[in-house]
Amino acid sequence: MDQRTRERLPALPTVVRVAKELLDQARLRLDSVREAPAGGRFEVLGETFTRAKRPGSTWVYDHAGGRRDMAQREHRAFWGWATIEFLQHTGARIEEMLEASHHSLIQYRLPTTGEVVPLLQIAPSKTDQERVLLVSPKLADVLSSIITRIRDPRTGAVPRVVAYDYNERVWNPPMPLLFQYDRSGEPSHMTGEFLRACLNDVLDATGLTDASGLPLDFDPHDFRRIFITDAIRSGLPPHIAQVIAGHADINTTMGYNAIYPAEAIEAHRAFIARRRSLRPSEEYRTPPRRNGMPSSGTSSAASSPSASALARSVPRASTNMPASAARCFVPSPTNAAAWSRSATTSWPASSRPNARAGWARWKDLRSVLPEPRTSSPSWMPNKSAEAPS
Repeated sequence: MDQRTRERLPALPTVVRVAKELLDQARLRLDSVREAPAGGRFEVLGETFTRAKRPGSTWVYDHAGGRRDMAQREHRAFWGWATIEFLQHTGARIEEMLEASHHSLIQYRLPTTGEVVPLLQIAPSKTDQERVLLVSPKLADVLSSIITRIRDPRTGAVPRVVAYDYNERVWNPPMPLLFQYDRSGEPSHMTGEFLRACLNDVLDATGLTDASGLPLDFDPHDFRRIFITDAIRSGLPPHIAQVIAGHADINTTMGYNAIYPAEAIEAHRAFIARRRSLRPSEEYRTPPRRNGMPSSGTSSAASSPSASALARSVPRASTNMPASAARCFVPSPTNAAAWSRSATTSWPASSRPNARAGWARWKDLRSVLPEPRTSSPSWMPNKSAEAPS
Protein backbone atom coordinates (compact mmCIF):
# COMPACT_ATOMS: atom_id res chain seq x y z
CA MET A 1 0.00 0.00 0.00
CA ASP A 2 2.92 2.34 0.66
CA GLN A 3 4.21 1.72 -2.84
CA ARG A 4 0.79 2.61 -4.26
CA THR A 5 0.83 5.90 -2.36
CA ARG A 6 4.43 6.69 -3.36
CA GLU A 7 3.52 6.06 -6.99
CA ARG A 8 0.46 8.31 -7.00
CA LEU A 9 1.65 11.20 -4.88
CA PRO A 10 3.89 12.68 -7.63
CA ALA A 11 1.07 12.25 -10.16
CA LEU A 12 -1.48 14.22 -8.13
CA PRO A 13 -0.54 17.68 -9.52
CA THR A 14 -1.01 16.35 -13.05
CA VAL A 15 -4.43 14.93 -12.20
CA VAL A 16 -5.52 18.23 -10.63
CA ARG A 17 -4.27 20.24 -13.62
CA VAL A 18 -5.95 18.01 -16.21
CA ALA A 19 -9.24 18.06 -14.27
CA LYS A 20 -9.26 21.87 -14.35
CA GLU A 21 -8.37 21.92 -18.06
CA LEU A 22 -11.19 19.50 -18.91
CA LEU A 23 -13.66 21.66 -16.99
CA ASP A 24 -12.56 24.86 -18.74
CA GLN A 25 -12.76 23.21 -22.16
CA ALA A 26 -16.17 21.69 -21.43
CA ARG A 27 -17.54 25.06 -20.33
CA LEU A 28 -16.15 26.76 -23.42
CA ARG A 29 -17.78 24.18 -25.70
CA LEU A 30 -21.11 24.46 -23.86
CA ASP A 31 -21.12 28.24 -24.15
CA SER A 32 -20.38 27.96 -27.88
CA VAL A 33 -23.28 25.56 -28.33
CA ARG A 34 -25.71 27.87 -26.58
CA GLU A 35 -24.58 30.82 -28.66
CA ALA A 36 -24.86 28.95 -31.96
CA PRO A 37 -28.22 28.94 -33.79
CA ALA A 38 -30.24 25.75 -34.08
CA GLY A 39 -28.81 23.66 -36.92
CA GLY A 40 -25.89 26.05 -37.32
CA ARG A 41 -22.21 25.20 -37.63
CA PHE A 42 -19.60 26.55 -35.26
CA GLU A 43 -15.98 25.97 -34.43
CA VAL A 44 -14.43 25.76 -30.96
CA LEU A 45 -10.98 24.58 -29.80
CA GLY A 46 -10.03 23.58 -33.34
CA GLU A 47 -13.11 21.36 -33.83
CA THR A 48 -16.16 21.96 -36.01
CA PHE A 49 -19.62 21.02 -34.75
CA THR A 50 -23.21 21.30 -35.95
CA ARG A 51 -25.85 22.08 -33.39
CA ALA A 52 -29.05 20.03 -33.32
CA LYS A 53 -32.08 21.62 -34.93
CA ARG A 54 -34.27 21.32 -31.84
CA PRO A 55 -34.39 24.66 -30.02
CA GLY A 56 -32.62 24.73 -26.67
CA SER A 57 -30.84 21.44 -27.31
CA THR A 58 -27.22 21.03 -26.29
CA TRP A 59 -26.63 18.09 -28.62
CA VAL A 60 -24.10 18.57 -31.41
CA TYR A 61 -22.74 16.55 -34.32
CA ASP A 62 -19.03 16.39 -35.06
CA HIS A 63 -17.41 16.14 -38.51
CA ALA A 64 -17.74 12.32 -38.44
CA GLY A 65 -21.45 12.42 -37.65
CA GLY A 66 -21.10 11.42 -33.99
CA ARG A 67 -23.45 12.90 -31.41
CA ARG A 68 -22.30 14.61 -28.24
CA ASP A 69 -24.23 16.13 -25.39
CA MET A 70 -22.13 19.11 -24.35
CA ALA A 71 -24.21 19.76 -21.23
CA GLN A 72 -23.65 16.22 -20.00
CA ARG A 73 -19.93 16.46 -20.72
CA GLU A 74 -19.70 19.70 -18.77
CA HIS A 75 -21.70 18.09 -15.96
CA ARG A 76 -19.28 15.16 -15.67
CA ALA A 77 -16.23 17.41 -15.98
CA PHE A 78 -17.42 19.67 -13.15
CA TRP A 79 -18.15 16.89 -10.69
CA GLY A 80 -14.92 15.11 -11.57
CA TRP A 81 -13.02 18.30 -10.76
CA ALA A 82 -15.06 18.91 -7.59
CA THR A 83 -14.49 15.35 -6.37
CA ILE A 84 -10.72 15.57 -6.83
CA GLU A 85 -10.48 18.97 -5.16
CA PHE A 86 -12.71 18.04 -2.23
CA LEU A 87 -10.89 14.79 -1.49
CA GLN A 88 -7.38 16.17 -1.82
CA HIS A 89 -8.04 19.14 0.49
CA THR A 90 -10.00 17.29 3.19
CA GLY A 91 -8.72 13.70 3.19
CA ALA A 92 -12.30 12.60 3.81
CA ARG A 93 -13.81 9.25 2.94
CA ILE A 94 -16.09 9.12 -0.06
CA GLU A 95 -19.14 8.36 2.11
CA GLU A 96 -18.30 11.40 4.25
CA MET A 97 -18.06 13.54 1.13
CA LEU A 98 -21.46 12.38 -0.09
CA GLU A 99 -23.01 13.25 3.29
CA ALA A 100 -21.52 16.76 3.40
CA SER A 101 -24.29 19.35 3.37
CA HIS A 102 -24.74 23.10 3.40
CA HIS A 103 -25.27 22.86 7.15
CA SER A 104 -21.79 21.35 7.50
CA LEU A 105 -20.24 24.78 6.93
CA ILE A 106 -19.90 26.60 10.23
CA GLN A 107 -17.99 29.61 11.52
CA TYR A 108 -15.65 29.64 14.49
CA ARG A 109 -14.26 32.67 16.27
CA LEU A 110 -10.71 32.25 17.55
CA PRO A 111 -10.56 33.06 21.28
CA THR A 112 -7.08 34.59 21.00
CA THR A 113 -7.47 37.01 18.08
CA GLY A 114 -11.23 37.10 17.58
CA GLU A 115 -10.82 36.16 13.91
CA VAL A 116 -13.66 34.17 12.31
CA VAL A 117 -12.52 31.09 10.38
CA PRO A 118 -14.70 28.71 8.35
CA LEU A 119 -14.91 25.06 9.40
CA LEU A 120 -16.29 21.99 7.66
CA GLN A 121 -18.12 19.56 9.92
CA ILE A 122 -17.71 15.91 8.95
CA ALA A 123 -20.62 13.69 9.94
CA PRO A 124 -19.92 10.47 11.86
CA SER A 125 -19.24 7.59 9.52
CA LYS A 126 -16.81 4.82 10.37
CA THR A 127 -15.82 5.68 13.93
CA ASP A 128 -19.17 7.25 14.93
CA GLN A 129 -17.31 10.43 15.85
CA GLU A 130 -17.84 13.73 14.12
CA ARG A 131 -14.95 16.10 13.52
CA VAL A 132 -14.32 19.53 12.05
CA LEU A 133 -11.77 20.56 9.45
CA LEU A 134 -10.34 23.99 8.79
CA VAL A 135 -11.46 25.23 5.38
CA SER A 136 -8.44 26.37 3.38
CA PRO A 137 -8.76 29.13 0.74
CA LYS A 138 -8.64 26.58 -2.10
CA LEU A 139 -11.27 24.42 -0.45
CA ALA A 140 -13.40 27.51 0.09
CA ASP A 141 -13.31 28.23 -3.67
CA VAL A 142 -14.40 24.66 -4.42
CA LEU A 143 -17.26 24.76 -1.92
CA SER A 144 -18.36 28.15 -3.23
CA SER A 145 -18.46 26.80 -6.79
CA ILE A 146 -20.51 23.78 -5.69
CA ILE A 147 -23.04 25.87 -3.76
CA THR A 148 -23.39 28.33 -6.65
CA ARG A 149 -24.08 25.47 -9.04
CA ILE A 150 -26.70 23.61 -6.96
CA ARG A 151 -28.48 26.67 -5.56
CA ASP A 152 -32.08 27.10 -6.66
CA PRO A 153 -32.14 30.09 -9.05
CA ARG A 154 -35.62 31.09 -7.89
CA THR A 155 -35.15 31.04 -4.12
CA GLY A 156 -31.36 31.06 -3.78
CA ALA A 157 -31.49 28.19 -1.27
CA VAL A 158 -29.83 24.82 -1.56
CA PRO A 159 -32.51 22.19 -2.25
CA ARG A 160 -33.02 19.43 0.26
CA VAL A 161 -32.74 15.91 -1.08
CA VAL A 162 -33.30 12.44 0.36
CA ALA A 163 -30.35 10.08 0.14
CA TYR A 164 -30.03 6.40 0.86
CA ASP A 165 -27.31 5.31 3.27
CA TYR A 166 -25.90 2.09 1.87
CA ASN A 167 -23.87 1.38 5.03
CA GLU A 168 -26.74 1.80 7.48
CA ARG A 169 -29.32 0.64 4.90
CA VAL A 170 -31.72 3.46 5.78
CA TRP A 171 -33.06 6.56 4.04
CA ASN A 172 -31.70 9.73 5.55
CA PRO A 173 -34.01 12.69 6.17
CA PRO A 174 -34.02 15.49 3.59
CA MET A 175 -30.80 17.50 3.79
CA PRO A 176 -29.21 20.22 1.64
CA LEU A 177 -26.45 17.94 0.37
CA LEU A 178 -23.58 19.48 -1.56
CA PHE A 179 -23.21 16.63 -4.03
CA GLN A 180 -26.56 16.74 -5.78
CA TYR A 181 -27.76 17.49 -9.31
CA ASP A 182 -30.89 18.44 -11.16
CA ARG A 183 -32.43 15.38 -12.77
CA SER A 184 -35.15 16.57 -15.13
CA GLY A 185 -36.18 19.34 -12.76
CA GLU A 186 -35.99 17.24 -9.61
CA PRO A 187 -32.97 17.49 -7.28
CA SER A 188 -31.33 14.13 -6.67
CA HIS A 189 -28.32 12.98 -4.68
CA MET A 190 -25.21 11.60 -6.35
CA THR A 191 -23.85 8.11 -5.96
CA GLY A 192 -20.30 6.91 -5.50
CA GLU A 193 -20.42 5.03 -8.80
CA PHE A 194 -21.16 8.21 -10.75
CA LEU A 195 -18.33 10.15 -9.06
CA ARG A 196 -15.90 7.29 -9.71
CA ALA A 197 -16.88 7.39 -13.38
CA CYS A 198 -16.19 11.14 -13.47
CA LEU A 199 -12.82 10.53 -11.84
CA ASN A 200 -11.98 7.89 -14.45
CA ASP A 201 -12.73 10.39 -17.23
CA VAL A 202 -10.03 12.67 -15.82
CA LEU A 203 -7.55 9.82 -15.44
CA ASP A 204 -8.09 8.72 -19.03
CA ALA A 205 -7.30 12.25 -20.20
CA THR A 206 -4.04 12.40 -18.25
CA GLY A 207 -2.43 9.47 -20.06
CA LEU A 208 -0.48 8.52 -16.91
CA THR A 209 0.81 4.97 -16.52
CA ASP A 210 2.14 2.97 -13.60
CA ALA A 211 5.46 1.09 -13.33
CA SER A 212 4.12 -1.81 -15.40
CA GLY A 213 2.98 0.47 -18.24
CA LEU A 214 -0.73 0.12 -17.49
CA PRO A 215 -3.00 3.18 -17.12
CA LEU A 216 -2.67 4.69 -13.68
CA ASP A 217 -5.83 4.27 -11.63
CA PHE A 218 -6.93 6.39 -8.70
CA ASP A 219 -9.33 5.19 -6.05
CA PRO A 220 -11.14 7.84 -3.96
CA HIS A 221 -9.40 6.42 -0.88
CA ASP A 222 -6.00 7.08 -2.47
CA PHE A 223 -6.58 10.80 -1.95
CA ARG A 224 -7.00 10.13 1.77
CA ARG A 225 -3.67 8.30 1.98
CA ILE A 226 -1.96 11.04 -0.02
CA PHE A 227 -3.47 13.73 2.22
CA ILE A 228 -2.15 12.08 5.40
CA THR A 229 1.28 11.37 3.89
CA ASP A 230 1.69 14.93 2.62
CA ALA A 231 0.50 16.40 5.94
CA ILE A 232 3.00 14.43 8.03
CA ARG A 233 5.82 15.10 5.55
CA SER A 234 5.04 18.81 5.80
CA GLY A 235 5.59 18.76 9.56
CA LEU A 236 2.09 18.11 10.94
CA PRO A 237 2.37 16.06 14.16
CA PRO A 238 0.98 12.54 13.75
CA HIS A 239 -1.48 12.92 16.64
CA ILE A 240 -2.95 16.03 14.98
CA ALA A 241 -3.18 14.14 11.67
CA GLN A 242 -5.03 11.41 13.56
CA VAL A 243 -7.66 13.90 14.74
CA ILE A 244 -8.06 15.42 11.28
CA ALA A 245 -8.38 12.01 9.63
CA GLY A 246 -10.82 10.76 12.25
CA HIS A 247 -8.86 7.66 13.24
CA ALA A 248 -9.49 6.05 16.61
CA ASP A 249 -5.91 4.70 16.77
CA ILE A 250 -2.75 6.59 15.85
CA ASN A 251 -1.27 3.37 14.45
CA THR A 252 -3.91 3.52 11.73
CA THR A 253 -2.79 7.04 10.85
CA MET A 254 0.86 6.00 10.69
CA GLY A 255 -0.16 3.06 8.51
CA TYR A 256 -1.59 5.54 6.00
CA ASN A 257 1.66 7.50 6.01
CA ALA A 258 3.99 6.28 3.26
CA ILE A 259 7.62 6.48 4.42
CA TYR A 260 10.14 7.10 1.68
CA PRO A 261 13.55 5.34 2.00
CA ALA A 262 15.40 8.61 1.42
CA GLU A 263 13.41 10.28 4.19
CA ALA A 264 14.24 7.47 6.62
CA ILE A 265 17.95 7.77 5.85
CA GLU A 266 18.03 11.56 6.16
CA ALA A 267 15.98 11.50 9.36
CA HIS A 268 18.30 8.90 10.86
CA ARG A 269 21.38 10.92 9.92
CA ALA A 270 19.87 14.06 11.46
CA PHE A 271 19.07 12.12 14.63
CA ILE A 272 22.63 10.82 14.92
CA ALA A 273 24.09 14.30 14.37
CA ARG A 274 21.73 15.83 16.91
CA ARG A 275 22.49 13.14 19.46
CA ARG A 276 26.24 13.52 18.92
CA SER A 277 26.06 17.27 19.40
CA LEU A 278 24.42 16.76 22.79
CA ARG A 279 27.01 14.26 24.04
CA PRO A 280 30.45 15.26 25.45
CA SER A 281 33.09 15.48 22.76
CA GLU A 282 35.56 13.36 24.75
CA GLU A 283 33.28 10.35 24.33
CA TYR A 284 34.09 10.25 20.62
CA ARG A 285 37.51 9.29 19.29
CA THR A 286 39.02 9.09 15.85
CA PRO A 287 39.39 5.47 14.65
CA PRO A 288 43.06 4.33 14.41
CA ARG A 289 44.95 3.46 11.25
CA ARG A 290 44.33 -0.07 10.06
CA ASN A 291 45.61 -2.17 7.17
CA GLY A 292 47.94 0.60 6.05
CA MET A 293 45.03 3.04 5.42
CA PRO A 294 45.60 6.36 7.20
CA SER A 295 42.66 7.94 8.97
CA SER A 296 42.09 11.63 9.30
CA GLY A 297 42.90 13.21 12.60
CA THR A 298 45.23 10.45 13.91
CA SER A 299 47.87 11.45 16.43
CA SER A 300 51.56 11.51 15.68
CA ALA A 301 52.25 8.76 18.22
CA ALA A 302 49.80 6.40 16.52
CA SER A 303 51.29 7.03 13.07
CA SER A 304 54.99 7.02 14.02
CA PRO A 305 57.31 4.19 12.86
CA SER A 306 58.32 3.43 16.43
CA ALA A 307 54.73 2.72 17.39
CA SER A 308 54.33 0.47 14.36
CA ALA A 309 57.55 -1.39 15.18
CA LEU A 310 56.49 -1.75 18.80
CA ALA A 311 53.11 -3.12 17.75
CA ARG A 312 54.82 -5.69 15.53
CA SER A 313 57.36 -6.73 18.18
CA VAL A 314 54.95 -7.14 21.08
CA PRO A 315 52.89 -10.32 20.69
CA ARG A 316 49.22 -10.38 21.53
CA ALA A 317 48.36 -11.88 24.89
CA SER A 318 46.31 -15.04 24.50
CA THR A 319 43.14 -15.61 26.42
CA ASN A 320 45.00 -17.98 28.75
CA MET A 321 47.79 -15.51 29.50
CA PRO A 322 47.31 -13.60 32.76
CA ALA A 323 47.33 -9.84 32.64
CA SER A 324 50.43 -9.70 34.87
CA ALA A 325 52.40 -11.74 32.35
CA ALA A 326 51.36 -9.44 29.53
CA ARG A 327 52.43 -6.38 31.49
CA CYS A 328 55.82 -7.92 32.41
CA PHE A 329 56.78 -8.65 28.80
CA VAL A 330 60.39 -7.75 28.07
CA PRO A 331 62.22 -7.77 24.74
CA SER A 332 64.03 -10.94 23.72
CA PRO A 333 67.12 -11.33 21.49
CA THR A 334 64.84 -12.11 18.54
CA ASN A 335 63.05 -8.74 18.57
CA ALA A 336 65.89 -6.57 19.86
CA ALA A 337 66.61 -5.44 16.28
CA ALA A 338 63.09 -4.02 15.95
CA TRP A 339 63.51 -2.10 19.17
CA SER A 340 66.81 -0.66 18.05
CA ARG A 341 65.42 0.31 14.60
CA SER A 342 62.41 2.07 16.08
CA ALA A 343 64.58 3.83 18.59
CA THR A 344 67.05 5.13 16.01
CA THR A 345 64.47 6.24 13.43
CA SER A 346 61.79 8.18 15.30
CA TRP A 347 62.94 9.12 18.80
CA PRO A 348 64.76 12.41 19.37
CA ALA A 349 68.53 12.25 19.67
CA SER A 350 68.45 13.60 23.22
CA SER A 351 66.25 10.73 24.44
CA ARG A 352 67.40 8.02 22.01
CA PRO A 353 68.30 4.88 24.00
CA ASN A 354 71.53 2.97 23.44
CA ALA A 355 71.28 -0.61 22.22
CA ARG A 356 74.20 -1.68 24.39
CA ALA A 357 72.57 -0.12 27.46
CA GLY A 358 69.41 -1.99 26.56
CA TRP A 359 71.29 -5.28 26.48
CA ALA A 360 72.89 -4.46 29.84
CA ARG A 361 69.45 -3.91 31.39
CA TRP A 362 68.29 -7.15 29.84
CA LYS A 363 71.22 -9.03 31.46
CA ASP A 364 70.45 -7.39 34.82
CA LEU A 365 66.83 -8.45 34.49
CA ARG A 366 67.83 -12.02 33.68
CA SER A 367 69.88 -12.19 36.84
CA VAL A 368 66.80 -11.70 39.01
CA LEU A 369 64.52 -14.01 37.03
CA PRO A 370 64.26 -17.69 38.05
CA GLU A 371 66.42 -20.16 36.20
CA PRO A 372 64.73 -21.93 33.30
CA ARG A 373 63.50 -25.44 33.94
CA THR A 374 65.75 -28.27 32.84
CA SER A 375 63.25 -30.99 33.63
CA SER A 376 59.60 -31.37 32.73
CA PRO A 377 56.92 -30.43 35.26
CA SER A 378 55.28 -33.13 37.31
CA TRP A 379 52.06 -32.96 35.29
CA MET A 380 53.87 -33.43 31.96
CA PRO A 381 54.58 -37.10 31.00
CA ASN A 382 58.19 -38.17 30.70
CA LYS A 383 58.64 -39.15 27.09
CA SER A 384 61.99 -40.82 27.71
CA ALA A 385 60.45 -43.06 30.35
CA GLU A 386 57.53 -44.04 28.13
CA ALA A 387 59.69 -44.73 25.10
CA PRO A 388 60.03 -48.47 24.43
CA SER A 389 63.43 -49.94 24.95
